[in-house]
Amino acid sequence: MKTIKKKVKIIVEKTETGFSAYSEEFPIFTTG
Repeated sequence: MKTIKKKVKIIVEKTETGFSAYSEEFPIFTTG
């Protein structure tokens, strides 16, 4: 994987089950 030098804005929100993080530019969604 190539290193991404571009800054990515990541939004982290606290949820009932833990923390959810997603990016506005990439379709990535995680919960934990």
